[in-house]
Amino acid sequence: MRFNFLTLLCCFLFNAVCAQKVSYSETLGNFDNTGYHIIGAVKDHIIVWEYFSNYYSVSKFLVYDNDLKLLRKVKLGPLKMFTAIDFLNEKDSFSIICQYVSNGTFFCRRLGFDENGNTTGDEILISYKVPAGVLATKGYSVIQSPDKKNFILVHYQLGAAAGKTRLSYVLFANNKDRFEHSTDLPFKSDSTTSYHLSLDNANHLIVVAGEGKEDSKLVLYEINPGTGDAAGIERNIPEGILNMESLNISHSNSIVFITAYWKNEQHGIYVWQPDLYNFSVGKDTIYTVQTDSAFGLIKNAYLKA
Repeated sequence: MRFNFLTLLCCFLFNAVCAQKVSYSETLGNFDNTGYHIIGAVKDHIIVWEYFSNYYSVSKFLVYDNDLKLLRKVKLGPLKMFTAIDFLNEKDSFSIICQYVSNGTFFCRRLGFDENGNTTGDEILISYKVPAGVLATKGYSVIQSPDKKNFILVHYQLGAAAGKTRLSYVLFANNKDRFEHSTDLPFKSDSTTSYHLSLDNANHLIVVAGEGKEDSKLVLYEINPGTGDAAGIERNIPEGILNMESLNISHSNSIVFITAYWKNEQHGIYVWQPDLYNFSVGKDTIYTVQTDSAFGLIKNAYLKA
């Protein structure tokens, strides 16, 4: 665990701080059940969350300077056990979105913090009674825009209507202005395999689903969360198998890239660049390699401008 933690920190600094400078933190005396999540650079500090298995009530923030000198440890007390956790890095501050059930009520709660790990806010974003016998530990996917100014909470319900999936969402523009809506998307029970979600800087929700035998087709939906309007584009996949688990949606300015692991007689990365400006299918490419190790390298593949 100690090795993995240092490796993650080095990777973060390599990409986000300076490609020619690598810094190491001091070795921590942790245990095998200790986990870490790098929240990232917040103002002039680097924030890391340290937790122990599911005992989030004894977790803490590790606050580093840009040279990875540990400045302070901040205990994080208000999190309940079995809470689903997501982080929002807002550049000058950060938030935790936690989802849990307490006394038969589901809560989606936002805790705000400054660059020193001090609490700045605590609010309930969503709450509702959970029907008896229903397990609801994480009701919403939490998605942040690339510019970190907006985020959206998305819940989808299969079979809400015949042949449909209902997406309910709450958009927080500028991290505070609230817009709620829902949209029904086509769902083919014999072929639709999964949904992948992303939010662009213009507050459009991007939904990509695989369809057909062995995901032979991708369908992209662009949704306006403010109005619920949606439009779709379909793209047939070249002969082979597309691994939807590896699919990622990346943004570069106004351009969207869809990447995933592709396998036929060869192995490679499938890259689709839909033209959302003209709302047309755009173009796609397959970058082939010679070895099956490609999957290990690009399981979380993405393009970075």
